[in-house]
Amino acid sequence: MYAVAWLPAGLFLWWRGGEIVRQFGKALSIAAVLIIVMQFLAPLVNELLQALLKAKNEVPTGLDRIDSNGSRRLVEWEKAWLAFLQHPWLGLGWGAYGAQSIALQVRPEFAIVSESVLFTHAHNSVLNLLAETGIFATAIIVAGITWAFANLWRNWNQPVVVFGAALAIVSILHSLVEYPLWYFHFLGPFVVALLLLRSDGPQCQVPAIAARISWTIWAAMALTISVLGAQLYLKIYPIMDPAKDEKINAARIQTLEGLRSNPLIDFYADFGLSNYIVASKSEMPWKLGILRNLNAIRPYPGQMTDQAVMEALNGNQALAQQLMRQAAFAYPESYDYFYETLFKFDEPAVRALVKEVDEGREFFNRNLDFKLKRPTPPEEETVN
Repeated sequence: MYAVAWLPAGLFLWWRGGEIVRQFGKALSIAAVLIIVMQFLAPLVNELLQALLKAKNEVPTGLDRIDSNGSRRLVEWEKAWLAFLQHPWLGLGWGAYGAQSIALQVRPEFAIVSESVLFTHAHNSVLNLLAETGIFATAIIVAGITWAFANLWRNWNQPVVVFGAALAIVSILHSLVEYPLWYFHFLGPFVVALLLLRSDGPQCQVPAIAARISWTIWAAMALTISVLGAQLYLKIYPIMDPAKDEKINAARIQTLEGLRSNPLIDFYADFGLSNYIVASKSEMPWKLGILRNLNAIRPYPGQMTDQAVMEALNGNQALAQQLMRQAAFAYPESYDYFYETLFKFDEPAVRALVKEVDEGREFFNRNLDFKLKRPTPPEEETVN
């Protein structure tokens, strides 16, 4: 994608630009050609290096990656588009795409493109924005980027403007197949590139002393947040998983409960608590409160199974069946865990969830030639 964008732009600038812009156009053109050539030379170089070093490392090229997982991205793009059509004005809500992806994975045309991971993002920033925020918010963002690029038509021969455009295009193209603009270390440079595109934006004349005070306040706030964030990280990281000592676990649960009210880390506190949850009839309101919050945003197989079991025990059979079916079709690598968990319970409502796992297993074995096995329930082993 970079090569397709850079090559025509580079050739045009090399042909028509001023002295500095022509040099830049030449560099862009050479870079684009090298990108294309290396897609075919890189495997040969990799094989040569591995033979010399006696290594066995896989180093896929861009073409290899497109061939290996490009189809799953097409699936996620279609899911995001369907989500947008269902909620066109305001979207699903910020961060809600992951649950939507899992919910739609039960459809055969999506399930047949199997990858046993949670896609928290559609791997296309525009479609993800449409799905989560709707047309209004997406239009505002796209309009801002378009305004920045509009200056390129008038000042395409200005070195700084052309350089900014080349940088911004990298982030935009990357965001169409990944989600770099969701991370500040991509978003920050992207904003700088857009600023290079426009030097005629609205400006506010501020006295030097006021500017210094303003930047000092911003720096102090950023430093404070960084320090607090580091402290929270050091506090929560060691207690995300249970210990073998029940007293230690009780203290960890209490600490995580206290962190649930902190907006900087509330999701991860809930996620940490979910690792201490054992599906059962005890403390169901507390356990389900945590699992429902998590699975509404980022449904992982363990948390979905625990919630499904307790929803069944709580009389919410339809929701339990839905959760278990979604987990079975989204996470085929977790089938041993699904069966192991469900077979621990004798209650008919929980055992009924096995049917959803069985149907998912049969689908993958039949359509994708998987070799997913159904273990024997413990009571049948005892009889045998």
